[in-house]
Amino acid sequence: MFNLETAISKWRKQLRKNPALEDGYIEELESHLRDETDKNIGRGLGDEEAFNDAVSKIGRVDNVGKEYYKSDSTHISKRPSWETPKWMPVLFSNYFKIALRNIKKYKSYSFINILGLSIGMASFILIFLFVQSELSYDTYNKNYNNIYRVVGRFLGHSHSGVNEIALTRGPVGPLMKSEIPEVINYTRISTMNDVKIFSNDKGFDEEEIYFVEPSFFDIFTFNLVSGELSSFSDNPFSVIITKRAAKKYFGDSSPVGKVINLKKEQDFTVAGVIENMPFNSHFNMDIIFTLDAYIRMTREDFTDWHSYPCYTYVLFREGTDYKKVDEKLKILTEQYAPKSHGHASSELFLQPIKDIHLYSQMIAELSTNGDIETIYTFSSIAILILLIACINYMNLATARSANRKREVGIRKTIGATRFQLIKQFFSESVILSIIALALAYIIVLLVIPSFNDYVGRKISASVADNLTLVIGLTALIFFVGMFAGSYPALYLSSFNPAKILKNEFEGRRIKLFLRNLLVVLQFGISIILIISTVVIKGQLGFILSSDVGYKKDQIITIDLYDAEETQTLAPLKNELMSNSNILNVSSSTYPPNAIGNQTEFDWVGKPADLELPAYCGSIDYNFIDLYNIKITKGRNFSQEYSSDAAGAFLINETAEKLLSWENPIGRELIHWSGKKGKIVGVMKDFNFSPLHLKIEPLYLFLDPNFRNYLLSVNVSGLNLPGTIKFIEEKFNTIYPKYPFKYEFFDEAFSNAYKTEQDMGNGFSVFSLIAIFISCLGLLGLASFTAESRTKEIGIRKVMGARISEISYQLIKDFIKWVLVANIVAWPVAYYFMNNWLQDFAYRSELTIWIFLLSGVIALGIACVAVAYQAIRAASANPVKSLRYE
Repeated sequence: MFNLETAISKWRKQLRKNPALEDGYIEELESHLRDETDKNIGRGLGDEEAFNDAVSKIGRVDNVGKEYYKSDSTHISKRPSWETPKWMPVLFSNYFKIALRNIKKYKSYSFINILGLSIGMASFILIFLFVQSELSYDTYNKNYNNIYRVVGRFLGHSHSGVNEIALTRGPVGPLMKSEIPEVINYTRISTMNDVKIFSNDKGFDEEEIYFVEPSFFDIFTFNLVSGELSSFSDNPFSVIITKRAAKKYFGDSSPVGKVINLKKEQDFTVAGVIENMPFNSHFNMDIIFTLDAYIRMTREDFTDWHSYPCYTYVLFREGTDYKKVDEKLKILTEQYAPKSHGHASSELFLQPIKDIHLYSQMIAELSTNGDIETIYTFSSIAILILLIACINYMNLATARSANRKREVGIRKTIGATRFQLIKQFFSESVILSIIALALAYIIVLLVIPSFNDYVGRKISASVADNLTLVIGLTALIFFVGMFAGSYPALYLSSFNPAKILKNEFEGRRIKLFLRNLLVVLQFGISIILIISTVVIKGQLGFILSSDVGYKKDQIITIDLYDAEETQTLAPLKNELMSNSNILNVSSSTYPPNAIGNQTEFDWVGKPADLELPAYCGSIDYNFIDLYNIKITKGRNFSQEYSSDAAGAFLINETAEKLLSWENPIGRELIHWSGKKGKIVGVMKDFNFSPLHLKIEPLYLFLDPNFRNYLLSVNVSGLNLPGTIKFIEEKFNTIYPKYPFKYEFFDEAFSNAYKTEQDMGNGFSVFSLIAIFISCLGLLGLASFTAESRTKEIGIRKVMGARISEISYQLIKDFIKWVLVANIVAWPVAYYFMNNWLQDFAYRSELTIWIFLLSGVIALGIACVAVAYQAIRAASANPVKSLRYE
């Protein structure tokens, strides 16, 4: 009686007699033989006829045993048509061909695996590139390991929740160089915001310009394009500009030796042009003036220990332990600096320049910094998404194990070791990950422009100049390949060949348990991301819709700058109020959502040891009415009371409780400037700081002659473009030296929570990706389950079962495990989101509805993913189902 496996074994032994044929090649021939035999059997031939026909198609070994010939005696190579590259071991090439053959044979599973892995890898690569760029800040400087910033810390009080300041006192740098041997050099930087630069009588608006000492170019690394730095050192009224600024001011002509004018007050000669600063710098300078010019123009005293006019950087000798220098700096501070700043004592300390971007959120930072917590969060998300994609592969490979058990059994029977099988399955997984990575990289190249717009970076995905990326991608291939293929390789290679060939396959319960566990894990991760998205979006909605105690709509705010011309605002106010579309105009030191000046309550006869901290700001008569801030006691400032013009106070309800006066109306306070005035009213508490912080004691001071820095204009909303143009024309007429810079107050309020908005958007995108990959896995498992239960479905239909009943039988097992995933995910999500909400003094509640909604979303998506395949299987012709296999 003909036995197919015996025949194949004899055929293989005959091939092994040929010393010219390698084992890997023989295995490939055998694979071809089996494929041809299976095709013949599928056409209705018997086993013996199918085998003989396959042998005649594949070929024979001649009597000499040296060469391999086709049945028509035409010579072919001992190698297959796909030639093995010299760098690739023969055995691996065989694995490669087998892997490709399996991909082709199981197209739907391969598509799901490759698509899931490629999307997971693409997400991982994008986040990897973002993290790499964040970690690279300031490392372009040759001496970045030895450059430190001197910063301060207030002891005993904080400013808007922060007690550290990036600005320092003027004498600190020179003192450190003279008293601390480890300090090679120092430099100081001062800034001006929102100024106009003139070139050939044409004005240009600049958000920020910098003033530095010549030693700045000795400490930091810059590439000089043209000109001489010595000119900058010798002439206090010289300027260094970047190529971008040179193009802006002078077009294509050489700017060196030409003149630009600052605020129509001082001419500066261009001494040199440098390359544009890299994006990964914690300051981005386009125009650099001399600090000497700053001192002359502002008359700032850099020898005064009480003021904070500059940023100070120091360069240490190689190998310096900066913590020891920190101790010396504290001693110098105690020796030379005043004991307090206002009513708060302070200290100085050092900060490595490479830590500034991710670890520094101080008062008066030179630019908006990143946050290491963001790096941790999105790195974790990248790993979780990659994990979900790997779980898909493991799940589908385990599900297909029944289809490959015969292959494993035969290979073991003919002598394959478990280690060889493990190598084969790992190789298949690695090859699949290589294909997925190629597709992932294409996805990255397509989306990187949009990704850059979102994160505000110029990140390159090129591997040509990024060795770290090359190493990372290589590591990613092997990590994904080895991790995703670990269980299938170890699981499939453990099959007992005797039991397999006797169809006594064991381990189904273990396989099902693991598969279900993996479904719970991947959907649990997805549900955690969904809950996080809902909570973050809910908190943002809570912030933006909360009654913060003041009006936000239909208000335009305009920067007035630190200039003598803006001290008298009456002409501009009068011009603006002549427009019927302008309802009210007010000036103040701060907008109502960002009152940042700190002081203490003071009055005549106050005990010396009594400290009552307060925030304060200066406003005019119209501020309270324009922003619709409620007065709960007393009255608002009014021109009807002549005493108000000499100085008057409004306090908030929290300040009233702190002062504990039976009736604060009429009590006299002393402003930090020394001016006195009476309290005329109590304001209802409003959130003058972000909602991360609780409401603190506050007073607002009326001083009509005080130089305010912000103009608020309440507009009607009719002909808004025309109204804005009108305001701009009047502003430029009265203040021609300064740029017209405005924004809508409601947008400024929303932008104060940009970090949370970006996080919410990021979680939304990655939640969708995680859910999509998870559903791909469910779709594959549902397809496999339907295929493996084909005969059962046919029998159920013949017995009268409806499509809905059969579909339910296929869906219920998956839905059950998605429900379990909810139960597992909810406590984890609650823990992390509850901790995140603790950062807000005013926050939304974590209600059960958030978790139920997230569970319903995940469940609904899972149902849709499985339902299609279930309905398709249930709708199949039962006759074909019963003939299956």
